[in-house]
Amino acid sequence: KETLNSFGINVANSDLNLSLALGSMKNGIDMFSLVNAYSILANDGINKGWTFIDRIENEQGKPIYLREKFQEKVASAEDCFLLTDMLKETASTGTARRLNDLNLPIASKTGTASNKNGNTDLFNVSYTTENTILTWVANISGTYLPKETYSSVEPTQINKQILQSLYEDHVPNDFIVPNGVVKCEYDLIKLEEENILEKPNHSIERYIASDYFKLTNMPKDAIEDEKTTEEVKVTKFAPVSNHD
Repeated sequence: KETLNSFGINVANSDLNLSLALGSMKNGIDMFSLVNAYSILANDGINKGWTFIDRIENEQGKPIYLREKFQEKVASAEDCFLLTDMLKETASTGTARRLNDLNLPIASKTGTASNKNGNTDLFNVSYTTENTILTWVANISGTYLPKETYSSVEPTQINKQILQSLYEDHVPNDFIVPNGVVKCEYDLIKLEEENILEKPNHSIERYIASDYFKLTNMPKDAIEDEKTTEEVKVTKFAPVSNHD
């Protein structure tokens, strides 16, 4: 709840249950709050707020209104980068993989909401270092969508067209790796068999993977199994109890 609040998403007391971790909220989230929350990830954890108007000028080009600048640090750059890196995978091989052939550094997340009659809402939010875009597909009457509208393919395809238009003549910069994040190898055998994240102590490539980690949460160094022998001297003795 505290994290969502810091990202500008208000949580009602009625939503304070375990399903909140999966995004379950009785009244949902308005689109402006949701797109702003994802833009915080794109801005290295800085909440810049959202507005419809940045400035208004008169006929001579003199500004008669300027939006008051707002900035608040609500998350670490390291955490935002790691989550962004996961969402880049979503855009390349996951549920938003239709964006992959754009060949742009894009992070993306899809989502659906439904009831017993079918889907009610379909989402795709995609962001680069320059723009954050959210497309929402729903029946304006508040009822479920037609059966042929069955997944987040539709909003993802709409976002793809917008991204193509935005980056027709240039490519946005990729997300910068923060100083507190490094790429590190880990042992797939240990992870699969023992659920332990550990640096490999072998050189078998197919059992080694690498990924980004915070410096404060690195895979552990491999522990060598060393069998030691010790000389044990056993002396016979008679136990004595003294109750004086």
